Amino acid sequence: MWLESAGLVDGAAAGLILAAHEAAANALSHSRSAEPPLLQAHEAGGSITVEVTDSGTWVPLPRDHPCLGLAIIEAVPGSSIESDADGTRVRLTQRL
Repeated sequence: MWLESAGLVDGAAAGLILAAHEAAANALSHSRSAEPPLLQAHEAGGSITVEVTDSGTWVPLPRDHPCLGLAIIEAVPGSSIESDADGTRVRLTQRL
């Protein structure tokens, strides 16, 4: 409801929610962090931005892993993934 009330149309809202879910699932599955991931969302400047951050280190995926979650995340036009020694941040930005 919050996304719709902000002006995000149904298909874009569903895509953003799915990508955020995949980012959170990846953080839970692959980060090796004892802390849960943090999900934050806000509206500013005509866009909705969702950030999922974790404080773990990336667990390499097996060669035969399909990486479907990453493909879903990258399908959001304003997506970025940044990883360093402090963890990973996925930022999803969808214009209204």
